[in-house]
Amino acid sequence: MLKKDDIHQIKSIQLVTTAHHQGFIDNIDDGLWSWFELVILEGPGATKPRLTADNKPMVFYSHSIPADAVHDQEQQGNILERGTGLFAYLEVLMCNLF
Repeated sequence: MLKKDDIHQIKSIQLVTTAHHQGFIDNIDDGLWSWFELVILEGPGATKPRLTADNKPMVFYSHSIPADAVHDQEQQGNILERGTGLFAYLEVLMCNLF
């Protein structure tokens, strides 16, 4: 877990990985390909996302893997800035724990 002081030093969060497409697409026109999401869980050992005040799961899109990425290549996700999306919930939830 992050401590309150640690969180205040973070300016942004970005997922960067080396990956390739999963190998198949049912219908490329639907835009179905591999993607990465970030999630805030209820706590250690949890398997379901925590819910927002309006009952939406705290799951945030990071990035998708292009359908033509058949070989491993670096994939960079969206930059999540302080006070928005996942970062906003992370700050609120974690700061309330300390």
